[in-house]
Amino acid sequence: MQTLIQKTLITHRDPPYHCYGAPGVVVTASGAIIAYFETRISAAERGARGVGMLRSEDEGETWSPMGTIASTDGDETVGSPVMIASESGDVHFLYVQDYARAFYRKSADDGQLFGAPVEITSCVERFRAEADLAWTQWALGPGHGIELGDGRLYVPLWAGRKAGGAVTSAIVSSDLGKSWHLAEVIEPEDRINSVGEACAVQLDDGSVMMNMRNTIDPGMSRYRAVSVSRNGETGFSAPRCDLSLPDPGCHAGMARLGNPALPRGSGILFVNCNNRPCEVNGYQHGRIHLTMRLSVDHGKTWKYSRWMENSAGYSDVATSPGGQWIYCFYEHGRRIHSSPDDIVVKRLTFAKGNLEWLTDGELE
Repeated sequence: MQTLIQKTLITHRDPPYHCYGAPGVVVTASGAIIAYFETRISAAERGARGVGMLRSEDEGETWSPMGTIASTDGDETVGSPVMIASESGDVHFLYVQDYARAFYRKSADDGQLFGAPVEITSCVERFRAEADLAWTQWALGPGHGIELGDGRLYVPLWAGRKAGGAVTSAIVSSDLGKSWHLAEVIEPEDRINSVGEACAVQLDDGSVMMNMRNTIDPGMSRYRAVSVSRNGETGFSAPRCDLSLPDPGCHAGMARLGNPALPRGSGILFVNCNNRPCEVNGYQHGRIHLTMRLSVDHGKTWKYSRWMENSAGYSDVATSPGGQWIYCFYEHGRRIHSSPDDIVVKRLTFAKGNLEWLTDGELE
C-alpha cells in the first residue's frame, strides 16, 4: 500500500522561541528518530541562538517534548546543527557559533543525553592558515553527516571566500570524534563559480559523492552541483551541474536507502525544492515544489520522484533500519516580511513514506 504521512512538529512562535529552521533528521541504531533544528529569536539565520531536538521511538507516531542541546545566553549566533547516528549506537552532534567556531558533543545512550561540548575549531583554522583561503565565514552542514564504511565520521562544510562566492569541504574524524581534520576543498571552476551547503553519501564502491548548493553563475546556478572523491578527502572531481536536479539555491538532503526490493538492494534518496524557473512573486529564489527522488544507479539518473509539498525550504532525509520507511523533516510554508532576507518558516513538518509511494507502486 502506498503511504505518505505528514505531521507538524514545530510551529512558528511555539514557545519558548520566536522562530525555528535548518531541520535535520537521523535514525539511531535502535531505530529511534531524532529531529533537530535551530531555535531562533528572529527569522534571520543570524537569529539562531541554539539547537532543539525531538525524539521518537515509535517510527514518528509520538514525540518527546522539545529538548535543547545547544544554547547561549548572549548575542552569539548558535546553530548549523549536524548529527551522525553511528552503527555502534553512538550519536555525534556538531554545531557552530558565529560562523567561526565549531563544537562537538556525543551521546552514548541512543541520543537521549549528550556529553559536554568540546571545541574543535582548530581543525579548520590550521588548514585556513596553510591554504590562505581568506574565508570570511564558515559553517557545518546543515542536515546530517555520515559514517563511512571504514568508520570515519564525515560532516560537509561550506566557507565564504573573501573574494566572493563559496567553497565546499568536509571535516572528518578517524577516531570516533576525538579529533577532526579537514578534507580537500572543492574549488569551483569553469561555469560553476561558487558551491556551498552540501549533503554527502557514500557510493557502493566506497567513493563519496557531494551534492552542493550552486549559487553564483547566472547561467547554471539553478541546478545542483556534484563532485566525487574516491576516499572522500582528496581528488574530488571538478564540480558539475546535474541538469536533472533544478534548485532555487537551498539546502537539500541525501541518504542511502537499503531495501531488498531495489536493484542491487540499495539506492540514493534526494530531497529538495525542485523549482525552475525560480522566481516566485518577484522573489528570485522561490523555494517551492519539495520533491523526493530516488536513484538506483549511484546518482547518475533519478528514475523515481514524488512531489511532497508546495511551499517549503531546507530539508533532510533519513531511513528506518531495513528501509521500510523514508523519513523527511523540512521547513514548511514560508512568508516573506520586509525583504527576502526576512523569511519566516511557518512550521517544521515530519513526513514518512514507503517505497511503494515513492515509486508509485512500481517497486513493491
